[in-house]
Amino acid sequence: MPKLTCEVVDKRDGQEAYIDISPVGFIDSSSCTQFERMLDRAASSGARFAILDLSRVHYINSTGISIIIRNFGMYKERDGLLVLLNVPKTVGLPLHLLGVTSLIPFHKERDGAVAQFRDVVSESFSYPHLANDAT
Repeated sequence: MPKLTCEVVDKRDGQEAYIDISPVGFIDSSSCTQFERMLDRAASSGARFAILDLSRVHYINSTGISIIIRNFGMYKERDGLLVLLNVPKTVGLPLHLLGVTSLIPFHKERDGAVAQFRDVVSESFSYPHLANDAT
C-alpha cells in the first residue's frame, strides 16, 4: 500500500488557533505507528483545538480509529476539541460502525469546525461521555 504522509499546519481563524492535520494514504497495520506519531507531534504544540482532515485517507483500520479516539480524549483533557473534516465514505463507514460518529464531531466544511471551537470557548458545547469518564 502507498506510504502514509501528513501535512500539519498551525492556523488561526479570528481568535481561535488550531492545528490542521491532513494525512494522505492508508492508515493500516503498517502505518498506524507512523499515524500515531504524526498526531502526537501535532499535539505537542499544546494547542487546544485540532482539525483532522481525512479527505485524502483511503482506508483506516480499527487501530487507526482507536488512535483518533485517544487523541480526542487528549484534546478534551485540555478543554479543547478534535474534530474530523471531509471524511470519505470508505473511512466514515467503519467510524460509524464503531460508534465514533456519536463521540467525535464530523464536519464537511472548515468553517463549521472552527465555529464549534468557538462553542467550546463560550462553553456552549457539551462533550459526549467517554466510557472511562467519571460520572
